[in-house]
Amino acid sequence: MMINLTDMKTVRSILGRHGFHFSKKLGQNFLIDPSVCPRIAEEGNAAAGYGVLEIGPGIGTLTQQLALRAEKVTSVELDQRLLPILEETVGEFENLHILHGDILQFDVPQLLEQAGKAVDTVPLYRVQTDLRKRELLLQELADTDYVFLASASAARAFAEMTAGTKTAAKLISIGNATTKAAETAGLSVAETAVQSDIAGMIACIRKENEV
Repeated sequence: MMINLTDMKTVRSILGRHGFHFSKKLGQNFLIDPSVCPRIAEEGNAAAGYGVLEIGPGIGTLTQQLALRAEKVTSVELDQRLLPILEETVGEFENLHILHGDILQFDVPQLLEQAGKAVDTVPLYRVQTDLRKRELLLQELADTDYVFLASASAARAFAEMTAGTKTAAKLISIGNATTKAAETAGLSVAETAVQSDIAGMIACIRKENEV
C-alpha cells in the first residue's frame, strides 16, 4: 500500500524514525500539499510512454505521483540522509531510479535522454551567481514546466539568475513569505502552496545546527 505523504502525522513519524532533521544550508522544505503534486504530474505530461527526470525528490511526495503515471522516473537527490527515507516511501516503484548527487555535477542532457522527458523541478537551493550555473539553469528552464521556490533566498537567487530572460515555466512558491520575496524580486508566482508545518516537525524530531 502506498504511503500517504500528504498526511502530517505520517510524515512526522517517518522523519522521526530516520532521525531526520532539516538542513538550513539546503533550505529544505517538503511539499506535502495534496492538491499540488497530482496536478503537476498530470499537467507535466507524466504518462505511459514517457519518462521524467525529477530533481530533488525530498521525501517522495511528487515522486509518487510521477511514478504512478510515467513509464519511468529518474530522481536525483543531493541529501544522502534522504536516501533511506526514499527507499521506504517510494521503493516499491519498479519504474523509479534514484541517483545520489548534485544535479550540477551530472550530465543533464544524458539524464534527459535516458529519462525521455523534460525536467519537472529545478534545484534552487544551491544556485549561485556564476556563468556556468546560470547557463545550465537556463537550459533546464527551456524544457521545464514548473519551478518550486522553496524559500525566500531561493526566490531571490532565481530572480537574479534569470534576470533579463523569459520562461514559460509556472512558478510555485512554498509559503507566503516565499511568495512575498518572489514578488518583491519581480517574479510572477502562479500559485502559493501550503507550507509544511516545519516548526511542528522540528519539535518532534532531533535538531542540529547547520549541516
